[in-house]
Amino acid sequence: MTDNAYTYKSNQIFTPLPSCTLDINYFKKLYKILDKITKEAAEIEISKLKRVPGQSDDDFNKLKDYARSLYSLSI
Repeated sequence: MTDNAYTYKSNQIFTPLPSCTLDINYFKKLYKILDKITKEAAEIEISKLKRVPGQSDDDFNKLKDYARSLYSLSI
């Protein structure tokens, strides 16, 4: 069996990334944005939960709270 290794229509450009400095306010803002998106995603997924026949309101609310707790953002 022959080995036909070749690169097809490829360009490789290697340039070093410039250094940068970021302050703590940037990371705080980024955290707030990511936290908001995570909470929105949790609410979308929780709204898709369906109650099992015979499940009490308390049990269903506990399930929703547990599912919501799984969507926690940590650094």
